[in-house]
Amino acid sequence: MIGRERFSNWIREKMAIEKVNFPEGRSIYDLNFNTKTSEWESWFDTIDKYTVDTKISFNEIVVPT
Repeated sequence: MIGRERFSNWIREKMAIEKVNFPEGRSIYDLNFNTKTSEWESWFDTIDKYTVDTKISFNEIVVPT
């Protein structure tokens, strides 16, 4: 088991002890807790979709990270 998987399992065990509901079969790295809705959500849903402007040249592309 690699480090991230071990850590995710460890955190999930601690959350289970504290009665924190976490979606089954998901890694802690897959989800984000939305404090406004009190629900777990994919962190992909929290970022804006990025599209590359096809009119600019390759060396002008700046990808936000």
